[in-house]
Amino acid sequence: MGRQAENEMPRTNMMLTSGSIMFYIGMATHNAALERPKSAANRLALVKFIASLKPGIDMRDWDVVAARMNSIMHRSSSLVTPYFFYDGKACYSYFRSTYLQ
Repeated sequence: MGRQAENEMPRTNMMLTSGSIMFYIGMATHNAALERPKSAANRLALVKFIASLKPGIDMRDWDVVAARMNSIMHRSSSLVTPYFFYDGKACYSYFRSTYLQ
């Protein structure tokens, strides 16, 4: 019984260490993906597209902005999924919180 407990200890420590490493790698990747839309090129693309389309508060127009920006951001970084903005409402919310506050 005592010998089995000794064998379990290193295995448990190894699992905890591996889990911690995976957690930190995941968090670093997640944070990098969230920062990518804030790059100067992506911010400029968003502002230019909004200025040309003038979507106002119509969510159908913001859906177009979201689709275009998803494509631009995905092409600029493999860390950003092609679905960063779920829809126009998410894109509009991002725009308001980033540029209007």
